[in-house]
Parts: sequence; C-alpha cells; structure tokens
Amino acid sequence: MKKIILLALATVILATSVAFAGEIKDVGIIENISLNGPTATVELKGKTGKFTVKVTDSLTVDKMKDKRISNGDEVRVKYDSDSKVTKLFKKTAGC
Repeated sequence: MKKIILLALATVILATSVAFAGEIKDVGIIENISLNGPTATVELKGKTGKFTVKVTDSLTVDKMKDKRISNGDEVRVKYDSDSKVTKLFKKTAGC
C-alpha cells in the first residue's frame, strides 16, 4: 500500500514539474523590434544570451507602435520555451 502511494505521489510531482518546465523568465534589453500586423517579433539580449520572442498582446504591440517601448529599453519577459510566445512583457524602469 505504501509503495502505491509513493508511486502515485512521485508521478504527480514529476507531472507537475514537466508542466512548468516550458516557462522561461528573463530580463533583457531590446535590440530589435519587428512589427508584423497584430503581433511583434522582439530580439532581446538577456542574462542567458540573445533570444527572440513573439508578442501577441495587442496593448503591448500598440505601445511598440507608439514608441513607448523601443530599442534599448530593459524589459522583464516570461515566455513559453516551445512557441516563444510571451506571457509577460513589461518594462523594468519605474516612475
């Protein structure tokens, strides 16, 4: 009985760690913004090196079009490692 409970617990722990493994958080400086209609492709230089993400949030894309978010800005990014689509894209600078 204890073995079954331990096996079930190990399976749950393994499954939850795999589910959250695809999310990456990083802070980086914007090097290039390419606007593609309702989305934008952004190249960043972060702690882990250079990487590219896709921004689909219409409010954030509008800020890029208005130049409120531009090259050289430092941003905090959370994105999916497989699709490279952002879940969070915010400037780190305060008021």
